[in-house]
Amino acid sequence: MKISGILPTMVNERTNDSKEIICSIKSAYGNNVHIFDSIPRSVTVSEASKLGCSIYKNTPNGKVAGAYQALTMEVVSQ
Repeated sequence: MKISGILPTMVNERTNDSKEIICSIKSAYGNNVHIFDSIPRSVTVSEASKLGCSIYKNTPNGKVAGAYQALTMEVVSQ
């Protein structure tokens, strides 16, 4: 098995805690492992889960759906 990288999820980029954690991850692992762009925290993900549907169905143009689409394109292009 090969690790492709680290994917931070449920990240609230407006908080200092999240910024510090991302910085720590990059500092500790960034030279050895690819750090993917983070997936933001969003209420729409919880709402989609409660509805039993995908974020792509619930909020296809939302920031989380866009972040996962960008991740998919990055992984596929490697």
